[in-house]
Amino acid sequence: MVQNNSSTLDGEKGLDALSTSKIAKAFCIPLGAVGYYIVAKFTPMISDGESGEPAYVISERAVETLPPSLNFLSITEDYTEGGILTASYGYVGGHEGKSIYNWYLHEIENDSGSLIPEVTGVLQYRITKDAIGKFVSFQCTPVRDDGIVGDPRTCFGQERVRPCIILKII
Repeated sequence: MVQNNSSTLDGEKGLDALSTSKIAKAFCIPLGAVGYYIVAKFTPMISDGESGEPAYVISERAVETLPPSLNFLSITEDYTEGGILTASYGYVGGHEGKSIYNWYLHEIENDSGSLIPEVTGVLQYRITKDAIGKFVSFQCTPVRDDGIVGDPRTCFGQERVRPCIILKII
């Protein structure tokens, strides 16, 4: 990687290796590469091991951060009154800021739902009596540390909330 205002290279001095390999491969560009140009060095070799002159390729632009987004969103399942639902997600797009979390109750699967204000901003929801017979959903809006907001994603529970059944043993 090289960081300056142009995509020119003056030898290998000052370059940091992201990956080295004798076999061509793909790799993920790490977050630390944001703001840098990517430089790829290729040294041709023939089957007897003799190598040619190395060649360099430099990216036309410096690496930019992806917009904030989620690569998965899920809810652990215990849809019983008094049970605890836990949401989890995978964030991509730079350093995460204060992403927005909301839980909703739905009378039917396709309605917009009613916000559950007591659990706004938290990843867990202890199911209350008023949720019995309803569907639960969790919505996460990813936010990067610089305030850029991504598209919200919603995960719907797979079943209606059931009442807690207490058995008395006599």
